[in-house]
Amino acid sequence: MNLLQFWNEPGLRNTWVTEPGWEGLYVRKGPMYLPLTPGGRWVKVEPLLQLATFTAKRPQTGAFTRLVAMLESHLPLVNLYIENILNPGFALALPKLGFLKLPFEGDQNLAPCFLKLHQGANP
Repeated sequence: MNLLQFWNEPGLRNTWVTEPGWEGLYVRKGPMYLPLTPGGRWVKVEPLLQLATFTAKRPQTGAFTRLVAMLESHLPLVNLYIENILNPGFALALPKLGFLKLPFEGDQNLAPCFLKLHQGANP
């Protein structure tokens, strides 16, 4: 099952999907409450595709950029959430692709999480 098939399967909430350029891609779908501003209220974000675990076959060759472009092309009204980025270089690159680092407060040792709101989203 690829990512678009997963998105269009109403009874499925999470699974491993296959996409070109990826060894593994574990995803979830469904709304989440997320902090969009420091110290601010948590906002329900939907529709939301969560990229939970992913490993590129060839890191740093544009696989993620191509994946985001494909999603924006086929699912233009879907928000993208990426959880627990462990690679500092990757975390630094995400804002260049339009992702916002979420201001989770408290434990400073948490790996950062990012959100990309679809064009025209009004949280």
